[in-house]
Amino acid sequence: MTRAQVSLGIVATAAGITVATACAWLFAFGGLEAVASPEDAANRRPATVQEEQAAESAILTIGDLPAGWAASPPDDDKDEDPGFQFSDRCAMLDGDPLPGEIAEAESDDLSGPLRQKVNSEASVFSNDEMAGDAFARRTNVWSACTEEMESAFTEVLQRSLQMDGVTVGADELGVVFERGTAPDVGEESAMFRLTAIFPRNDQLMAFGVDFISYHHGRVVTGLVYTSFGAPPDPEDELQLARLAANKLRAADSALP
Repeated sequence: MTRAQVSLGIVATAAGITVATACAWLFAFGGLEAVASPEDAANRRPATVQEEQAAESAILTIGDLPAGWAASPPDDDKDEDPGFQFSDRCAMLDGDPLPGEIAEAESDDLSGPLRQKVNSEASVFSNDEMAGDAFARRTNVWSACTEEMESAFTEVLQRSLQMDGVTVGADELGVVFERGTAPDVGEESAMFRLTAIFPRNDQLMAFGVDFISYHHGRVVTGLVYTSFGAPPDPEDELQLARLAANKLRAADSALP
């Protein structure tokens, strides 16, 4: 995800639980953020108008989606930082772009008729090689840090529930973060799935979040698909992924 997408708050309205705080910092971990050297930052050239337009054109909009979807501006609560400390191996510095990243864009929060949500982002890089390196770096970090993601989400979800007046032990929270298989749209891809099950009013509540990334040419795009009460719908997710892939290819083809 881009640094503009510092987090993706999730509100489980049916459960009466706001887990936006729990998700805020952790979802930033999915972003194209990394420890960039001072030289990288100094050498980052300004994006051209064409590159900025390419990034904007690659994200999903409400006009791309089927009937029944709605859009709302990104939530300001995404900027909250629950304060979990990752290890040096897994840490990423907010605000530092990867080498070669020069333009980025973030979609509105898009909500579907079955309470599913999707957010979309795109980053344009100076060249194909840098885009591919950024894609690989993100995937490698996620793969190496699944246990820390589980521990981090467990900790901040506990805090979020306590804010709602619910005290839950870590052993009562079923949090899993693991690599999955992205919907096949003919592009280089990666996907990781976060699932959580937690007690609320003598019931077990659940939600799942898929972090999906695609790379084509100079552009890397990401989808964050969230479902409540059931695993993400593969057919719905595939439809959205195909839309995103078509926009990814069109955006890259518009670049010099």
